[in-house]
Amino acid sequence: MRPPRLSLSLPVTLLVVASCAKVGDGDGGGDTEPRGSCELPASHEPPSCGSIAIEDRDIEIASCEDFDYAELPDGCWKLTGTLTITGQSVTSVARLAGLKQVGGLILEDTGLVTFDSGAEVKVRGGIVARDNPELADLSSLAFEDQLDGFILEDNPHLESIGGLTAVDTLVGKAIISKNRRLTRVELAARTIGSLTITDNLALVDVAVPNLDSIGEGEATFRYGDVKIERNPLLTAFAMPRLRTVAGTLSIVETGLSTLGTFGAGLVVDWDVAIKNNMNLTDVGEVSRARSVDGTIEISDNGLLPCQTAREVGCCVEAGGFIAEANALPSCTTSGAAWCKSSWGFQCHH
Repeated sequence: MRPPRLSLSLPVTLLVVASCAKVGDGDGGGDTEPRGSCELPASHEPPSCGSIAIEDRDIEIASCEDFDYAELPDGCWKLTGTLTITGQSVTSVARLAGLKQVGGLILEDTGLVTFDSGAEVKVRGGIVARDNPELADLSSLAFEDQLDGFILEDNPHLESIGGLTAVDTLVGKAIISKNRRLTRVELAARTIGSLTITDNLALVDVAVPNLDSIGEGEATFRYGDVKIERNPLLTAFAMPRLRTVAGTLSIVETGLSTLGTFGAGLVVDWDVAIKNNMNLTDVGEVSRARSVDGTIEISDNGLLPCQTAREVGCCVEAGGFIAEANALPSCTTSGAAWCKSSWGFQCHH
């Protein structure tokens, strides 16, 4: 059984999978014919939900044969632990008929197109979906308003993040990376531990309209980053209520012409990097940020006027400021920043 790679950064409650040894050689509870198949037998009838069994354990399925040994309940049931599905031979989870809820879900290197257990399954803790070459759909999964976090990485056919859009609080990391058919990311979350959106080659739109903090609050990581990097077709970006980033803010190699809007008086506790955005002509609210404790670097943005970059250095209190290789190699001394009547010693940098 190939163990999943669990060197992830979600909370331990999701990622530590207990021993899930195969139990017995019998029927394992319920109709399991034909043995060794991921599909349900033709004679299978939908389970009765007169009562719901509670399975207080973790379950790992690494092949279709594992369904025969997992001792799955006959009727409707909830799993308090983590359900881990691995292996490209697992092309269906129809044998999980009756499953209503899991504590956490890991789908890694499977052959699944969708989570086809026959009914909606609620995920309470968090989800990891990674390296699934055929996975296209998460619509059969529902999520609690507060999740430990999620990772959606290297799923080349995934076109939507499904019910994750509606989650209110993400305690840990939200990672969306290398999903080359994903075109839009919308998150309703007000608080996120950290947000990474990288290497999604078809992504054109990121909207997080309610987000007010990254990495702040008792339920989140102390140091949370926002990384929007290497999404070459990204042209729309909005986080209009974001006021606090407890880590770094990085916008690198996108198709953005403007950084859109952030919340008024943005505070970043570490660095800001705005680099290699070849269509960028406007930095939006970044020039009106309240403070950046680390260094602001605005470099290699081929269409960004030098004066626009310089305005950020002038008006934002920061630990350091670098601006180079933008539209002009050097700035003129004429003109004024929005915060000053003229350039000069009054500027921060």
